[in-house]
Amino acid sequence: MFLCVGEWEYSYVEQEGDNWVKHTGDKKDKKEFFRVDIKLIDYPGGFPVGHFSYPFQYTLPRGLPSVFSCVSDGRMKWSATVKYKVKAEVDIPGTKNDLKVTQPLIVREEVKQQNKESQNYTGQGTVRTCCCIPRGDVIVKARLDKAVYQAGQQAEITVDVVNQSSVDIEHFAVKLMRVVKLKGSDPHRDDGRKDTHCVLDTICENKYDGCKSGSQTL
Repeated sequence: MFLCVGEWEYSYVEQEGDNWVKHTGDKKDKKEFFRVDIKLIDYPGGFPVGHFSYPFQYTLPRGLPSVFSCVSDGRMKWSATVKYKVKAEVDIPGTKNDLKVTQPLIVREEVKQQNKESQNYTGQGTVRTCCCIPRGDVIVKARLDKAVYQAGQQAEITVDVVNQSSVDIEHFAVKLMRVVKLKGSDPHRDDGRKDTHCVLDTICENKYDGCKSGSQTL
């Protein structure tokens, strides 16, 4: 069985007439992608005494996402989980106390386009002092060593900076960002409409020495 669950809390202020009203609450969602029941063996006369083992195999559908579990630590409270499990059950006739045991599974998403070449990214901006006085442009070119990474791999990034401004750049910052899109229903609403919210946060950040005015660094 594959189960995806998530929830987040919200808080916002909106104007109602002449007053500003604060709204708080929570949104939740749950989606079961697939469930498969497999009968391994049947004993019409009752389960015999002894120690038995029943091997089986099952091919998971392609395109499943990896297991995921995360709880926010920022101002907005949210949590999301993607989990897989196998549950074995011994059906005991005439009673509701069937024997059950659950085993969680670790599933990793298939990485596609592993050989896809990385792209160059270029950005240009104008340095301004006192919020409005232009002091020249800075051009930044960045390239990763590849386009797709797996967990545990190290990403190498090359950054080329051309400082055409009259201002010295103290340092550069490289950030690894995570984007999580949340979708959930408000239990207090009757229309069943689901709201979405995008969460962007920084996983890690490194700073490097900058470059002087009119110089270039790699």
